[in-house]
Amino acid sequence: MSGVDASTGVPYSYSTDSAYTAGAQSRESDEAAPSSMSYNSLQNQTVLNRSGVLELSSNGVITFGNACTYNGSNVTVYGSIFGPQVYTQAFQATSGQALSFDWAAVGGGDDYEVYAFLVKVANSTDYGSASTSTVLAYGRGKNQGWTTSTGLIPSDGWYRFRFVNGSYDRSGGYALGARMYIDPRVLVGEANNISFAPLSDRVNNAGNRTFTVSATTSSNALVNFTSSTEARCTVGASTLSNGVSQATVSLVSGQTGLCTISANSASTGEFATAATVTRSFTLLSAPTAPTNSGGTSVTGTAAVGQTVTAVDGSWADGGSAITGTSYQWQSCLASSCTWSNIIGANDASIVLGSSDIGRRVRVQVTKTNGVGSTSVFSSESGIVAKGNQVTLSVSSVSATFGQVLTLTTTGGSGSGAVTFVRVSGTCSVAGNQLTPGDAGSSCVVAATKAGDAAFNEATSAHTTVAIARAAQSTPLVVTSTSGTFGTDLALTSSGGTGTGAVSWSVVSGACTVSGATLTPTAAGNSCVVRATKSSDANYLVQNSQETQVTFARTSQTSTLVVTSTSGTFGTDLALTSSGGTGTGAVSWSVVSGACTVSGATLTPTAAGNSCIVRATKSDDDSYFAQTSVNTVVTFARAAQSPLTVTSTSGTFGTDLALTSSGGTGTGAVSWSVVSGACTVSGATLT
Repeated sequence: MSGVDASTGVPYSYSTDSAYTAGAQSRESDEAAPSSMSYNSLQNQTVLNRSGVLELSSNGVITFGNACTYNGSNVTVYGSIFGPQVYTQAFQATSGQALSFDWAAVGGGDDYEVYAFLVKVANSTDYGSASTSTVLAYGRGKNQGWTTSTGLIPSDGWYRFRFVNGSYDRSGGYALGARMYIDPRVLVGEANNISFAPLSDRVNNAGNRTFTVSATTSSNALVNFTSSTEARCTVGASTLSNGVSQATVSLVSGQTGLCTISANSASTGEFATAATVTRSFTLLSAPTAPTNSGGTSVTGTAAVGQTVTAVDGSWADGGSAITGTSYQWQSCLASSCTWSNIIGANDASIVLGSSDIGRRVRVQVTKTNGVGSTSVFSSESGIVAKGNQVTLSVSSVSATFGQVLTLTTTGGSGSGAVTFVRVSGTCSVAGNQLTPGDAGSSCVVAATKAGDAAFNEATSAHTTVAIARAAQSTPLVVTSTSGTFGTDLALTSSGGTGTGAVSWSVVSGACTVSGATLTPTAAGNSCVVRATKSSDANYLVQNSQETQVTFARTSQTSTLVVTSTSGTFGTDLALTSSGGTGTGAVSWSVVSGACTVSGATLTPTAAGNSCIVRATKSDDDSYFAQTSVNTVVTFARAAQSPLTVTSTSGTFGTDLALTSSGGTGTGAVSWSVVSGACTVSGATLT
């Protein structure tokens, strides 16, 4: 039997010797109230050739109406009652360990329905809860021989086994009773799984009386096969070759009906005992169309936008291989159900749409083999409701200070309008427009997409919108673009936004900066500066464009003075000056007077103060030219060259004309007698 649990949606399957195919039997049971039930437990029993067995038993009558409300409608179901149950002592186990145990069950007043759970507990005194319980074994039927079930420890910790005896009212007559047998010997080891393929139905004739079954295990150990229906089929001894176990199944001549083969493998080495795997097939007198033994159902949520899927259920091939499976989905109004085919819905799954609201769906599963086809209908779904929208998310998660953000979403379903609200923070929301507060402040919003005819309303998770600092809204401009060499320039700017301070840097050129003061090291246009307005809470840093600052040349800062103001006639004078600024050369000119100039050499042409000169210091990159005041250069008279009397002899009685040589200049030569016997008159010496 296989199907999908109505409460959890989890698929299940189990082997049974009862065919639960008719009416209420094809549905899950409902827990009933006891009318007169007795419960008992016995230890150290010998059951089915085993000793030391624990027996749990029940017997009595239930109170039940054989009906329940399912998907909004009353349907016929039969009741079950459970008890007694037993917990093992708590034990510690390690993740990945495999546990195996054996159990059996037999019906009494009616069929058995039993469970075994592995329960995670907090400590040695705890008994866990439904949320910490895992189903290890389940069975329902008339008789179940010794069966091995296994489970894996999911994590290190404390555990208990829980075994629950129960009875199912297969007949609907309210008299129940069953027994569950538990072998208290539990094996611990590595997981050991049996792979045993399903068996096909077989036609029981002379040419088809034996066939081979095979199985493998995780431990590569021997698998033993047994028949619980030896009146119809028997199994020979197993052989093991290359990890594959095989045995011969022999069919009893003239028999028809269900034949059940179980596969078991004992513990070996580090491996625990493997869980029993049971396969059933039907002996037929002749091939038939495929047969269904129940479990055909629909899984999935009955809501718009959801996928519902057919669960084929348990099928036998009728002795002829199944060659095809087809599906036809149907629907009906829940209020007045008349089933009709859904056009084009022929896959194993369908997606429910808005036209399915208020309706139920089911699927017809058809299996075909060489003989014919068999169709069965699944149990019906619940009433299709509006669907839940796919997850709605706010997709606009970053804003910039000072800029309105248009809020957007992704996901959601249907045509409903989307609205937004501010959950918290400094921002505000109007329609789909978000006005952010200060950068870095908190802003949390949520979106709601309204429901429509097909979908329920959906609300997003609370979503944080990050508020980033903005670029400064006005350009930063350097406004101090000219100055005069030799004078510090106070740098200024305009524009920029926010409270950030303005700082300055020299990009290139002949200037230096300190704070907001620019000092040129040369005139001209070689100085390039940049202003930077720093960031603040709401605005990012901004740089100005690189800006050229031009410095004009200035007057020389000290007075140019001629310092060579006197000389001696007849000797060239080297002209000198003091003062003036910069690298310009000094040149000279004669303004007037008895002198000439060549370069920086002044040559007088007469003594006295008649020579006036002027110095000029030429301009350079930083300074204009400067001219000294007109300056008088005075030349003193010079000593003449030696004057020598050349008339040094004469004849007494004759006047001597006195002569001389030497002397300089235009002065007249005059004579005088210093001593001696002579007189002079003019230049005549007597």
